Amino acid sequence: MAKLIPPPAPMMAVSEAAPQVDWAEVFFSRIFLAKVLLSRFWWVVLSTVSLGLSIQAYRAFTSPPEYLSSAQMIVSGRMSLPDGTMYSEELSNFYGTQIALMNCAQVRERAAARVQSLRPELKPVFVNVNVRQGLNTSVFMFGAVGVEPEYTQAYLDAMMHEYLAFKRQMRSETADRTFMAINEEVIDLQNKIEQGENEKVDFQKQNNVVFIQQQGEQLGSYLTQVTQQLSAARTQLRFIESLKIDSLSNNEGETAAVNIELLGVGKDFLETKEKLNQLRAERDESITYMKPNHPRLAELSQEIEREENLLNIYRRQSLARLKEKQQSLVAQIENLESVIEQQQVYALDYSRRLAEFERVNSRLERQKKVLDQLLSSIQSINLNLNVDQESVSIMQDATLAMPAPSGLIKQLLIGAIMGIFIGSGIVILIAVIDGRIVSIEDISRRFEEPVMGIVPWQRGADKRDALLRPNDTRIMLAEACRNVRSSLLYSEQAGERIRVFLITSSAPSEGKSTISGQLAATFAFTSAKVLFVDADLRRGRQHKVFEVEQSPGFSELLQGNATFDEVLRKTETKGLDFIPAGSFPDNPGELLISPACNSFLAAARRRYDYVIFDTAPILASDDTSSFATKMDGVLFVVRSAFSRARHVQLSMQSLLLRQAKVCGFVLNGFDSRGPGYYYYKYRDYYSTPRTAPEAGGIIPSPPTGNGVGSAVPFASRVDRAPTSSPVRRRGNTRRLKGEEEGDDN
Repeated sequence: MAKLIPPPAPMMAVSEAAPQVDWAEVFFSRIFLAKVLLSRFWWVVLSTVSLGLSIQAYRAFTSPPEYLSSAQMIVSGRMSLPDGTMYSEELSNFYGTQIALMNCAQVRERAAARVQSLRPELKPVFVNVNVRQGLNTSVFMFGAVGVEPEYTQAYLDAMMHEYLAFKRQMRSETADRTFMAINEEVIDLQNKIEQGENEKVDFQKQNNVVFIQQQGEQLGSYLTQVTQQLSAARTQLRFIESLKIDSLSNNEGETAAVNIELLGVGKDFLETKEKLNQLRAERDESITYMKPNHPRLAELSQEIEREENLLNIYRRQSLARLKEKQQSLVAQIENLESVIEQQQVYALDYSRRLAEFERVNSRLERQKKVLDQLLSSIQSINLNLNVDQESVSIMQDATLAMPAPSGLIKQLLIGAIMGIFIGSGIVILIAVIDGRIVSIEDISRRFEEPVMGIVPWQRGADKRDALLRPNDTRIMLAEACRNVRSSLLYSEQAGERIRVFLITSSAPSEGKSTISGQLAATFAFTSAKVLFVDADLRRGRQHKVFEVEQSPGFSELLQGNATFDEVLRKTETKGLDFIPAGSFPDNPGELLISPACNSFLAAARRRYDYVIFDTAPILASDDTSSFATKMDGVLFVVRSAFSRARHVQLSMQSLLLRQAKVCGFVLNGFDSRGPGYYYYKYRDYYSTPRTAPEAGGIIPSPPTGNGVGSAVPFASRVDRAPTSSPVRRRGNTRRLKGEEEGDDN
């Protein structure tokens, strides 16, 4: 029958983003892990709880009877304190502060001493006093419990009185300390004031303060006046400099005349200028009707020339006076600046001396003011010492002590809680030290190899070592084996598909023999030819599962005492052949690496689609580690809540050291009730029996030894990777609840 070669598994896109943590799933996983730990070590918690209950019960029954006395104290509605009081209590913290004060060691010691002095005939015993504030009241409720009723009552009375006395003592000590501190400050201030008065008198002797003040005021006015004059002189000088006198001396035009006129100097110059303008106008008028040689025109020309000469003389005189004015202003400015500089020195000296006097006087006034305040505080303290400021008073004296309730239930509850806490701590410590693998997360955290599948523990199922059958009622076991089968079908080792592989574990009783047999039957359900070999040549027991004779078997075949066909057993499962372990030889390790074993493997590859070996645990012998190098792959079984991490690590190191091809892990005995396993939630989906053994499509199968392929019916859609597919997941932790597998190996 032709068989199809399955296509290579599609490559999964790897997300570069950081994985998102489902904190809810992590939380429930931790809760379930705690339940598993308690299911394993419940006896530890039970022992600690029992011990706590026993201790508390012993204390309750052996303790002498106790007596209860009660009393009350009330807080007044308001506190009558005079103004300026030095002692106050904050209302928001008042009740808590007073309760703490009532329970302080000093008050208790003073109360015990008071009872001893007033009632020496009473035997001192320990009295437990509880103080609380009444609900919605300003009343303190006292409850005293002791083994001696009279002493308990007397002690409670003494405690209330000593509390009031202690508060008065605290207030008195506070007032005394405050009075002494203020008195020392007053003496110091008085000395400082006297020193300041002497300093003030000495200053007044050396300096005439009144004269300095008057001189300072006059000097200030004089400086203001001189500064104004300096400002005016500088303004005039800037204006003259802006006229550019040198250019005026060479300018005969109208602009020069106007500028000179603006200066306000030379009245004759202006009159001459006006007369010259009149003569020029008359000459211009006469030219219109007189001849050029007319005597009048000649006369006018002479007068004009004479006036122009006179105007030039006036101009030169005005410019000379202007330069003199400029020089005078420069000299005046220099003089004023010198005067101002000199007067400022005097003004600064007067200001410094006045400031020094004011500083001495101001410091003296402040010290006097502080002294008055301190003297007023001393008067307030003296007044407060004579006024009753107590805000708490006794409302009800201690009652006669009556027998107190035993409180057995409370003591037992305390013992149980302490036992639970101690037991839980011991369980956590044991779990940390124990180091057993519980979940996929434990495997993924420690190893790089993937988890190929999960085989759950199913309560109420038939024996697990019984081979699976079509329409088997062990639904979760069947689906888990199909899951592992799918993982192996679509996994590759060095570019080659896995056809020959062995199943092993680190130690006995981890379920490898059961899983290997069930996995062989699951492969046979695909109509593939499967050979299952019991290669545990030390303690192989698979012949009991298949109900066949132990010999001849695999050991006889390797020793040359039997042929392939002589050791081969047909099984009830179609397509599945079985070879038992045979008699247990003395040298199983040598047989598994012998040439005869190589010949057997070559023949098995030619005759079968898949060859599955059940081998001995790795830590039990060295047989499996050497034999694993001949396989296409190794499937490592880890039993939840049973296999120890250090044992698995040692086994993996042994396999990898020999360069064995480890496909991955199978987590056996996983508790299906925990998060991360979902088959049990859909049991109704599998409740209807099927009419055919395995219905469905076509499942790819590897080529047979002769190279001819054949179509194989597809097992079912659940053969594909289900929700609990063998991927490396973190966060889902479940474990077996202590039930043992039906497999010894």
